Amino acid sequence: MHRFVLILTIANCAVAAKLNVVYQWKYIDYVWNSEEHRQWAIAEGRYNYTKIFTIDVQKAPDQRVFVTTPAFNADAVPATLSTISSRQGPGGPLLQPYPNWTWHIPGNCNGITSVWRVAVDECDRLWVLDSGKIGSNQVCPAQLLVFDLRTDILQQRIIVPNYLSHNPTNKSLGLLITPVVETVDIYCRRTWVYIADVQGGGLIIWDGSRIWRLDNEVFKADPTASTFTIAGENFTLADGIFGLAVSPRYSRHARRLFFKPLASLREYSYAVDDLHGLGSRLKSLRYTTSNYQFPSQATAQAFSREGILFFGLTTEIAIACWNMNHPMDNEHVAILAQNSDTLQFASGVKVSKRGLDVLKEDLWVSTNRFQKIFTGTQNFSEINFRILSAPVEVLVKNSKCQRDKNY
Repeated sequence: MHRFVLILTIANCAVAAKLNVVYQWKYIDYVWNSEEHRQWAIAEGRYNYTKIFTIDVQKAPDQRVFVTTPAFNADAVPATLSTISSRQGPGGPLLQPYPNWTWHIPGNCNGITSVWRVAVDECDRLWVLDSGKIGSNQVCPAQLLVFDLRTDILQQRIIVPNYLSHNPTNKSLGLLITPVVETVDIYCRRTWVYIADVQGGGLIIWDGSRIWRLDNEVFKADPTASTFTIAGENFTLADGIFGLAVSPRYSRHARRLFFKPLASLREYSYAVDDLHGLGSRLKSLRYTTSNYQFPSQATAQAFSREGILFFGLTTEIAIACWNMNHPMDNEHVAILAQNSDTLQFASGVKVSKRGLDVLKEDLWVSTNRFQKIFTGTQNFSEINFRILSAPVEVLVKNSKCQRDKNY
């Protein structure tokens, strides 16, 4: 396995430049209502840039770029969901709270409390997964918020009850961090949302009217894979189910939900048809385990419309890929981009349409040097957070993941 990693590293260094930095920050600041507003937030402990970090990125069809900044360990994050404005501050591009500042009032459970990741579907809907959690405190119920991106008006609010957002046997464990959306056609006449509970080790499923939870040991951390090494720094984190991705409906294969715990070296999947049933039937579901063992822990992941799965690798500090038309094994996994500075911990990985051309897609990646966040070793005079992007066809050209003409 070590020989395999070395070969991948050497063979792919030449393509690292294909993934380009679009935005970067030393620290996070916002487009405030006024300078008085900013100073009030600082004085009240509502804004402390040393407590803020980026997690997810989402390019919208109207070209806006969304960024999430969860309230991980403090209430010093004034807005947890934003778009990137055209204004520049000393730390980097200023963030514009979404939909506006009134949605980010502390303690208002009708607003937005703490968002780790979001998703956009084919019908221009933004799905916001609000964990409702600040640090270890569940200050509001977890919820799914659905916004129409054409109007920025809230279309739907789905409350996730505490008994579903937390582990059923240890009710102190529960943190909803990743949503992925499955639709059956371009009109989104049927929609399913799959949600990862990284702390409680569970998968929550919403089918448009009903919501239930699936618990399984496979959603939990692998103790043998809970130590991370990134850019020479080590830390231990027993995070469960983390990366989710639904395979595209355009593939010749039946659609599957691919998932993996962060503290794991394996990829797993369920047939989505099996997940569309009621909770009572889910106990007998069977999942598939890949034969492939990742060289290190994989982070966020996303599929292209042609069935290429993109994911981050922690120790390799890289973005890798696999084409689902082939077995997931050493022969069919490739490192596409590797950069020890810009790709430290890919916390957000998305594939988005490029403008009006539905056949052209771009890969978007958010990186945040999470090892420094976790160990408290950030230096805010350095670049800490980045968003990178590249056309999918450019990234995979002449790689093992390039589209096979036979499919």
